[in-house]
Amino acid sequence: MKAESVANEGDRKFNDEQIKYLKGFGYTNGLIHELNEYRQTAQKRYWLVSNSTCMRLNDSAILAVRDCYYKFFCFESRHYDYAFPIRCSRWSEIKDCVLFHTELSTHLELPTMIRFLNQPDEEENDHLECTIDHNDNDLHNVVKLFDTMPFGSTPIAKSLEYIRREIEILEPELVQNNRKVVVLIAIDDTPTDEAGFGGKNRIKDFLKLFREINKLPVNFVFRLSCRKKSVVSFYTQLDCEFGKDVEILNSFIDEANIVYKYNPWINYTLPFHTLRELGLAFHNEVVNLIDEKELECPEMVQFCSLILGPDVIQNAPVPTSDWNGFLSFIKSAVSKERLKWNPVLEKSMPLIDIEKIDSIYRNNKRFPRKTSII
Repeated sequence: MKAESVANEGDRKFNDEQIKYLKGFGYTNGLIHELNEYRQTAQKRYWLVSNSTCMRLNDSAILAVRDCYYKFFCFESRHYDYAFPIRCSRWSEIKDCVLFHTELSTHLELPTMIRFLNQPDEEENDHLECTIDHNDNDLHNVVKLFDTMPFGSTPIAKSLEYIRREIEILEPELVQNNRKVVVLIAIDDTPTDEAGFGGKNRIKDFLKLFREINKLPVNFVFRLSCRKKSVVSFYTQLDCEFGKDVEILNSFIDEANIVYKYNPWINYTLPFHTLRELGLAFHNEVVNLIDEKELECPEMVQFCSLILGPDVIQNAPVPTSDWNGFLSFIKSAVSKERLKWNPVLEKSMPLIDIEKIDSIYRNNKRFPRKTSII
């Protein structure tokens, strides 16, 4: 496939129809602003999807609302009282994920290419291009592609080599415009060759190629589809070595539990998770911290700005000098947003838990101790 120039794509702001589309799926004004800013720097997205035999394993989950399976955001635009995880295959879970992003790319005109690691059965091509045009056939073709049965190994190096050649063609334009491409890899195993053989040599070959491609203007998101310790550990090491250029993500439910461990005041919503899957952490550094540590005061304010919008938070009192004023302001701003499903507490909740944020940050010695407004 020939790499195409899309230099002007990021210069446009979302139109009213696109904003309405995003709000219908539960995106806040802050997240919409952040996504629009992010696409100024992310010129193109490549999805590499592992369709290995391991993807058939039935150890994943999607959410259900009453009797309806949850297809990314299906309950965000309707009233509901309860959602719960339904056990499914890894393939079903990642299919929901990628199909949503395909639809998102089509509506928002985000240049995206989807490529399977293994040749799909009865398909002539093992990749699919989603252009910046409004083309409903893109989603139809991706659905058809995912209807094939996953079969094969995890020959990720082959697809990375393919992507590297494309990025090398785009590199002069990317450097000139100070942009990057984002490679999103949905995977559930460590690298193998096409015959399914893994081991130290395969991993060594993969790491050599990965270090070479990492020199190009590119960021990587590894979207893990399993909890196997050896797999999680392997890709976590990439995050440790390459830091700012690599993001490791688990499924929505797993990631929500990790974030809750460090920052229980955050309602980790599905709209926010999908933006992390797109690579939001490469644009906003606080995104990369919420699942690693308890946020410091400036980072907490930065996260509130991300969710509610910088135009809102810029009018808030400074928390270190007027904590009650800041808390009252956040409480008012959050009350204007719709409740969102909290996958950890399993109920609809505000985007920010005011009681928890007060109990955590009021105890900080930098804040004056005053009577709580809760």
